[in-house]
Amino acid sequence: MAGGLRCGCAALAGLLLAAAAHAQEPALADWRVERFDRELALPESARVLIDDPYGDVRVRAGDPSRLSVHAVTQRHVRDPRQEILEVRAAEGVGTVRVSYLEDPSAAPPEWRRRRVDLAIEVPRDAALEVRTTAGVIEVKGHAGPLVAASTSGEVRLWRQGPATVRTGQGSILALFLDPARVGPSRLETTTGSIEVRFRPETRADVWLETQGELVTDYSLTVEPVGQLRKLARARLGEGGARVELVSGHGALRLVRLLPTAESAPDGD
Repeated sequence: MAGGLRCGCAALAGLLLAAAAHAQEPALADWRVERFDRELALPESARVLIDDPYGDVRVRAGDPSRLSVHAVTQRHVRDPRQEILEVRAAEGVGTVRVSYLEDPSAAPPEWRRRRVDLAIEVPRDAALEVRTTAGVIEVKGHAGPLVAASTSGEVRLWRQGPATVRTGQGSILALFLDPARVGPSRLETTTGSIEVRFRPETRADVWLETQGELVTDYSLTVEPVGQLRKLARARLGEGGARVELVSGHGALRLVRLLPTAESAPDGD
């Protein structure tokens, strides 16, 4: 992995190391776990693109002019192929991309648990795009526009501002931290469930569409769409930004937080 090493955020890096150890089922003697840290200056108006098809991505708000990347890699000791971590800034875009020179799927079966997990600190208000394949996407404290896409991974958000989220089989959990900054958002999954938690003061218009169950702390108006599908609407407060929740078959849940509730889900 190219680039110099430096001391990164201990909490984020520790979280990655714990996740890598948990994901690693084979004997430790057969697997190599390594940590890499990179840091890059960014202009204030920069966008951030993160693309990791081989693991989880956890994002936190950090320095307003800096991108900090902490990576934990896991591969078999006899696997000679080196992962490539690209961290660069060009034309107003900060890019973090994980790749391999050779197709990892061609590896022997006992080597295919190889992964690269990322913990990244981004400017709080930067426009952010995150892509994974089966990995978890987790974003905390970020307030700029967000686009998150995963083929089958879970998406978990503790944030402010507008969000566009799409996953295939994964579930989505979103908590909008600032009632005054809930922006137009669309959260969509093919077969997973969606749960959104709002502060009591939030003003928004929520649209829900699914063949699955509707569970809500708010009043709903519901109408059928075809034979099985339902379209429902909830007005929070006096109404405001449109927030869309769409699932093919999964349950949709709206939760009104108590005034004393913590910002993170249970156990976090």
